[in-house]
Amino acid sequence: MSEDVRGTIEKEKSHLYDAIVDDVNSPFYKHSKTDVFVAAAAIGYYYKKSVTLATPKQDLFVLSTLSRDEKGRLWIMKAIALSMGGLEVLKDMKEIVKICEGYANYGIDWLYKLHDDEVDISAALSEIMGDILSEANL
Repeated sequence: MSEDVRGTIEKEKSHLYDAIVDDVNSPFYKHSKTDVFVAAAAIGYYYKKSVTLATPKQDLFVLSTLSRDEKGRLWIMKAIALSMGGLEVLKDMKEIVKICEGYANYGIDWLYKLHDDEVDISAALSEIMGDILSEANL
């Protein structure tokens, strides 16, 4: 059942998620780690870099336990997977999550580097969004 699908991360990267959601100066302060995962996946996708997860892994979320707001962000994950796997992938939440795990595995390092270097993450994300809109001629 798709509701039992688990999103996983590398166990050694768990502290990166913690640091980003616990820092008062982070745009992800008091947000869920799932929110950070989705943002990290989008960043990985933007840079076209997907990194296979090393073991050991740990669960970050289970689809059936996501809040209403977190479930609302699944469209981003579906859009990433759709561009990689075509329409067929939309039938398989496990595959959608797996695709996003690789992108998030790259993206979390990118986010944490900005955080660790005390770069304004919001400004960096705004710049990426501007690039995306320019490329789309919006």
